[in-house]
Amino acid sequence: MNDISLLMYTNQEYLDIAKLTMSEFIKNSKNINIEKYIVSNSFKDITIFEDIEVKLIDSMVPFDSRGSHFSQTIVNALEQIDSEYILLLLDDMCVFTPIKENTFNGLLRMIKDESIDYFSTTAYDYNWPLLQINYNNYGLPENSLMMINPSWQYLYSTQPCIWKKNSLLLLLKNNLDISVNYLDTTNIKNLKGVYRDRTEHGFWETDNNFWDYGFKNVCLSLNSLTGRFAFDEHNGEDDYFLFLYSEILRFGKFNIHSHNNNRIFLEKFLPKNNINKEDIRYGKFFSN
Repeated sequence: MNDISLLMYTNQEYLDIAKLTMSEFIKNSKNINIEKYIVSNSFKDITIFEDIEVKLIDSMVPFDSRGSHFSQTIVNALEQIDSEYILLLLDDMCVFTPIKENTFNGLLRMIKDESIDYFSTTAYDYNWPLLQINYNNYGLPENSLMMINPSWQYLYSTQPCIWKKNSLLLLLKNNLDISVNYLDTTNIKNLKGVYRDRTEHGFWETDNNFWDYGFKNVCLSLNSLTGRFAFDEHNGEDDYFLFLYSEILRFGKFNIHSHNNNRIFLEKFLPKNNINKEDIRYGKFFSN
């Protein structure tokens, strides 16, 4: 069994975007040992992937415009992947810096040693409990990891994250009709089949005994090293924690309106890849 595999999620309408961002991931992951997969509810055309080294998983799930094909698509893929952990990446997350080998390997060892079910690369500046470990043992910056507040709306954010495969399977099999946005905002059932009522300021009303999955959830603590480029928390030039990425789509179009960094990145990235509004494959992703 492999320790970890990359699973990029896409659907039949965004295969060209997945090809674009997977190509960038491959360029920037040459120094780490990770099997790469793209999963889609369906593949209309697999020939576009012939020139990159990636395994395709066709989940054969009917497309739903509301996105409810997401859970079953991922479940079908996870059941075919022989890895203990999954680096989950959505197709519009474009990794554009080399993944730091030592940080990646140390992080994975820490996740295994601490039996962490979900690790989010998102950094927060909340006063949440720090993860009490010997950071030097893993080559990680001191006090860089926190336990995620279980009431946080984005507890299981779908920004780049690492899941224990069996934990993600358990959660999704109990929520087989949810969209990616429902997982992102943790609008999901517990094992008893119960949902929560949301409160203000990004937190759910959560009873102490609501979460019955028994998962251990960890994120980064926000500082100059861990800030996200895609959310204008990092300038894209200074040192970074693991990798930097841009969220290149928003509402199905190239993301030139949400955060300056994404716009600036796309203004360079699209011409570099000869992508414009007249492009037969990518023209539909430009706003009118």
